[in-house]
Amino acid sequence: MRPVVGGYVPPDRVVGRDDDIRRIWNALENQSVVLVSERRIGKTSVIRKMGKEPIDGWYPVYLVIEGVRSPSEFISKIVEAVSPILSKKGRALTKFRQMCVELGGGSIGSWTLPQFKENWKRLLQTTLNDIRDNFDETVLFLWDELPLMISNIKDDLGVKTAMELLDILRDHRIADDSGKLRMIYTGSVGLHLVISELYHAGYRNDPTNDMATFALEGLGPRYAGELACQGLQELMDDGEIELRDSLDGVGRTIAAATDGLPFYINYAVETLSEFRQPIGCEDAVSAIDGLLLDPEDKAHFGHYAERIQAYYPSRFQQRDIAFEILKSLCRSDESLGEDDILNHVAAQMVVTDRNLFQRVLGLLVKDHYLRRDHDEKNRLYQFKYDIIRRWWLKNRG
Repeated sequence: MRPVVGGYVPPDRVVGRDDDIRRIWNALENQSVVLVSERRIGKTSVIRKMGKEPIDGWYPVYLVIEGVRSPSEFISKIVEAVSPILSKKGRALTKFRQMCVELGGGSIGSWTLPQFKENWKRLLQTTLNDIRDNFDETVLFLWDELPLMISNIKDDLGVKTAMELLDILRDHRIADDSGKLRMIYTGSVGLHLVISELYHAGYRNDPTNDMATFALEGLGPRYAGELACQGLQELMDDGEIELRDSLDGVGRTIAAATDGLPFYINYAVETLSEFRQPIGCEDAVSAIDGLLLDPEDKAHFGHYAERIQAYYPSRFQQRDIAFEILKSLCRSDESLGEDDILNHVAAQMVVTDRNLFQRVLGLLVKDHYLRRDHDEKNRLYQFKYDIIRRWWLKNRG
């Protein structure tokens, strides 16, 4: 078996996430969860593992919904996922079917009919209630890429529909005191970025204020080293690499140079098969440096810049300020004070509103680009992960 680079990670190969998963299950006892982190940290692997290995009394339903572009299509995905499960139990979504008939649908899949599009709120509420009432277990919806779905709906059907969908889901969670239906929201784009776009269009609600937020971090040194060693051993067993330094030593080198980010650990290990053998610790460092400078960007570091370009509004200079902040910080491996960062940005562009500058700093922290600390006199900022700082320095600094 080879290291898994960007594809499906079987649950038994997910390393170092048992404590995170246990804490998420504990949070779900009381409320639904928003799972956040930067891209390539392993959110999908975590929720898939939860879906395949649920604790007693829970029935997870995992759905990838990034391609969904309307509320009725969203309902369709839910029904298509749940109906076969209930059929095996000798049950059916009776209330949902009755509503479909009332609305004049010739079949449950008649989602393009105007009456279905116009009554999607009632359909969604009925669907969720019907699912809850037909399971003996607590149903857990694992909705992967929900932020992209909301963004799609905003683009295709307008901000009002996107707002209403978020509100309907929140209202359902608040009104339902049975505790038999929970949701996990996650995705490669932060939901807060999509909500921010809705705020600019007049949205004033907080659609996740009833949910717990759980931040997934990079792996700690022990588990990052274990993941690297696992991949190295697999390549050694397949005869693709030989080591001149110890397995643990090369594994620890990869773990440290990638800040424990699973995707980059696996990519670095995979890249070593292309090196002249045998492999040493310095080759591991060279492999990671090569990924940072790769003109094809096969490791997809460019996503960090593309996300700012796509989701940070150009109005009020937020996008330009964000890029200048990151440019100033990538040149230092130490934390910089807020005033120093502002001085750098002001030297490159006109900044007339310090509050706006501080909001962009806060957004970059919330988006996992930066970490924030404090001393007695100042707020201090630096890149959250040094591998991202190094990529930014080499490619955009």
